[in-house]
Amino acid sequence: MQSESSTVPKTKPLPLAASPILSRILVRLPRSSHDLLPERIKCNHSVCTSSTRLTDFVLCLFFKNRTLTDGVRHVGEKETELAGSMALWFESYQPSHHDSKAPVAEVHLNLWRHPTGEQRDRQFLDIGLWLKDTYELGKLYFFIPVPLERAEVEDLSPKMRTDRILSAVFNEVVTTGRNTKDDYFVPTIAGKPYLTIYDIERCGGLRLTSLGTGDHAGTMLEFPEKLSQYVRSAGPHYLRFRVNLDSEKAKYFSYHLKNNSILSSEASSDEFTELRFNEFRNLPDAVTSMVTSTQAKQFTISSAHCFLLRDMGYELAASHTGIHKMRRLEEHLWQGYLPQGLDSHLDRILVYHWKSVAAPGGSIGSFVALAKFRLIEDMTVWYVLGIIVLGAMGSAVAATLAEPKSGSWPEGWWGNPFAFSTLALVLSVVVLLARFRQPILEWVSRFRSRMPFLGGSAK
Repeated sequence: MQSESSTVPKTKPLPLAASPILSRILVRLPRSSHDLLPERIKCNHSVCTSSTRLTDFVLCLFFKNRTLTDGVRHVGEKETELAGSMALWFESYQPSHHDSKAPVAEVHLNLWRHPTGEQRDRQFLDIGLWLKDTYELGKLYFFIPVPLERAEVEDLSPKMRTDRILSAVFNEVVTTGRNTKDDYFVPTIAGKPYLTIYDIERCGGLRLTSLGTGDHAGTMLEFPEKLSQYVRSAGPHYLRFRVNLDSEKAKYFSYHLKNNSILSSEASSDEFTELRFNEFRNLPDAVTSMVTSTQAKQFTISSAHCFLLRDMGYELAASHTGIHKMRRLEEHLWQGYLPQGLDSHLDRILVYHWKSVAAPGGSIGSFVALAKFRLIEDMTVWYVLGIIVLGAMGSAVAATLAEPKSGSWPEGWWGNPFAFSTLALVLSVVVLLARFRQPILEWVSRFRSRMPFLGGSAK
């Protein structure tokens, strides 16, 4: 897994100048606060008596300085919760023979994250199951570590009844073929049958069962018995369905770590996206007991493929292993596959592909895909405005705290340094609230949740 150095480069000390005003401010700071000050402001004495100008001091506190927080970001517990695992298993419809061959499965996971580039747009996870040698298949189950409603799970087979979408999904020149029924159809490659794709809804539809509690809650999908009867053959067979995720449910697979600076020429945030499959140790107890029961049977997982689709504004910073392939999404092939209203953004999507393939006749067991993305926004305008406002505020406050001689202040409102410093302070608050409204609201929400007297629960 690629890693990034966590060492923060040491900054060179700023030129120091005698500042009695700053010394008086530092004297009034609690000892704990003094210990958190950057090295370029602290000195070897218990209280600073020489440092940078007041404006520099204010800028040091407000601009990017990791020594103030040691690079630590406090985010919601759900955002940092370890991603749960998906799981696939089945029950045999008849007693298995000792020499019987276990059915084989290939798993396709396609996670569409922010397909329009917006943080609050629609997101979804497409899951494909490629099955063969399923002679013993009785009941088929798939667990997803997300609480779901029935309306949030969608069968994708109707969207795949075109040559264009079939070729896009399977990365081959595939046609729908002539063997087309209501419940299923058989695509072909060069005139030969390729596999059988089933319409899950027409075969009886999925049954959803909630399992687990709290952060470990999830949903078990049970496929219809009619579908199991269809696939009791050599195959291959294919099922594909979509899980629609709102912004809260998407956090079960991804979470953000935002930059700890308040003002900077660039604003960045890191996003960690993780998909796990068949990691039994990360399943809820209720699911584990079902998967390990005597009735449950395991597929031979021949391979697992993870496709992470992102707007090109997000930069891949690190991943658990090297990428198998990266490409731009073929806009002309995928028209009509995405939910309505998202087709116009297909030309901005990049596809990242990771895979794990077992040795012939073997099984990969479990699969994990982890990727770190970075979003960088240009904040030059806010940066310049912040410098101007904070510089004016620092100078005004310094003038206010000084002891002027009688008659040294010009007459009028603008000549009064107290009034001017008040104006600068108000402007600074307006700038900060305008730029960081959402992070501030999130911080207030987390603070209230930890205060019993504010209606939260202490932890």
